[in-house]
Amino acid sequence: PVWDAGAKLNSKSSSSRNIWTVGLSSTGLNNFTTSSRDELKSRLFPSSSPTDTQVDDLINFIRGDDRYDEDSDGNKSETRHKLADIYHSDIVVVGPPDQSTEYQNTNQDSYYRNINNYNTFKTGNTCGGSCQTRKEIVLAGSNGGMLHAFDSNNGDELWAFIPPSLHEKLSNMVSSRSNSSNAIYGVDGSPVVRDIYFNNSWKTVLISGLGAGGHSYFALDITNPNSPKHMFTVANDPFDQVVTFWDADGNINRFGYAGTSIDADKDYRKLGEAWSNPRIIRMKVPDTNNNLVDKWVAVFGGGYN
Repeated sequence: PVWDAGAKLNSKSSSSRNIWTVGLSSTGLNNFTTSSRDELKSRLFPSSSPTDTQVDDLINFIRGDDRYDEDSDGNKSETRHKLADIYHSDIVVVGPPDQSTEYQNTNQDSYYRNINNYNTFKTGNTCGGSCQTRKEIVLAGSNGGMLHAFDSNNGDELWAFIPPSLHEKLSNMVSSRSNSSNAIYGVDGSPVVRDIYFNNSWKTVLISGLGAGGHSYFALDITNPNSPKHMFTVANDPFDQVVTFWDADGNINRFGYAGTSIDADKDYRKLGEAWSNPRIIRMKVPDTNNNLVDKWVAVFGGGYN
């Protein structure tokens, strides 16, 4: 073995980890902290009124502290095993942009890349530095509720992202039994990554479902692996009959569909558990003048429902 992500993560203090989410006034790669307690309280415990201590305990437990004293030694400030099970999530490795621009006919993606200056992207500096030397990372979802990004060179966790659609599920980790916690399904789907031409520039984007973790998909811009950006998250609640959409900044829009219609572009009423791995592809679609234009889309199955 070259490195073990679990062992590397255990050697890292909980406070030094970069765990981030969206929808908070505090931004950056480490905003899932007790400093955001007041904003996280209603998101993590939507159906109850926890004390500040209970909220802090859950936040710090997710970060890797033994706040529920699972080893029964009376010490709740020590560290615990930080990397939760990676069950259905496959890993994906992302390095410097490397797609071909050599083509034989104009229908090929390589032709599309050629005419849209993909080579300039490959040799440019939009990746947080030179794209030719972009840091190679290993991405995997875990049932601790996070998508993890590891440095492929040494196994260090660079950051971990908690999708906003998982916020309300994280409190299910809290057990009524002493010295224990409950296991949940979190980011149980597999991330898929593709370079796409979006808003007149090339970006490396990731989309992932939650698998058994829920009826939800989320997308990130990881062009600069040291500064990832949330693009959107969508979730369906088939019980309360509500589709929730989080925009790039994490602002929430809810669309109820009990006995009524729903906007076509937010019509995820039939989205089941997001087991299906997306395929990011380019399609020809008509614009407002009925001319065919290129559009990047993610195609996936409807999910277990």
